[in-house]
Amino acid sequence: MEKYVFGFWGCYFGTSVLMLGISAFAFSRSLRRVSVNAALATLGSAFFAFAFLGGFASGDSDRDARLLAHVSVVVSASLVYLLLYVLGILRQREVARRAGLALAGVTALVLAGSWSLEPLQAQALGTAIACLIGLAALVLSLRRALRGDRLAWVVVVGVFFMLLAIAGLGWIALHRSGAPWQLHALTATAATAYLVTMASVLWMRYAYLVRPAGWWARLSGNTATTRCLWA
Repeated sequence: MEKYVFGFWGCYFGTSVLMLGISAFAFSRSLRRVSVNAALATLGSAFFAFAFLGGFASGDSDRDARLLAHVSVVVSASLVYLLLYVLGILRQREVARRAGLALAGVTALVLAGSWSLEPLQAQALGTAIACLIGLAALVLSLRRALRGDRLAWVVVVGVFFMLLAIAGLGWIALHRSGAPWQLHALTATAATAYLVTMASVLWMRYAYLVRPAGWWARLSGNTATTRCLWA
């Protein structure tokens, strides 16, 4: 059944490479905000998956468990911060500062506390905290969606898939040899869906940076103005 595992994860990492390619293209078009946000979401997700699939395995199980404990908390906190930023919750500088300090504080406390636990316990704690951070983001996104923000509904879907991926990867890392291929398939599919959803969120959030140039070019035929808008 390993061919199924490689197939599903190959699809995920292939989507990650495609996302990075699109990010590079956006950067070449001076759409730096879109490019940076897409690249960060993709790299963070891919790094998380690669680590939990054993990509950084050293042969020392205790060391590997400690590493995964750190990766799970740091990466999940970073991805959630990015989601809240794209959603617009962190538009105000003071709100962004407080959210950043809160996530950094939780991350530091969890990582410091994890050293008082056994390595596998620390790994399980890191995965649990990553899920809790994701749940908090889900609640915030859902509240905003219920207030009429259509973009927030897409974010809710993205956070849901992110939670599925985190939980699945956490289970795979704890039971690496006994994880069935169906779990790999579900987790890889959820991770891929998260990337696709994030691409949709970024498009909905920043499409205004792209569309005006196309509309202006078609309506006015002024190619000089179009080049200026894309510069």
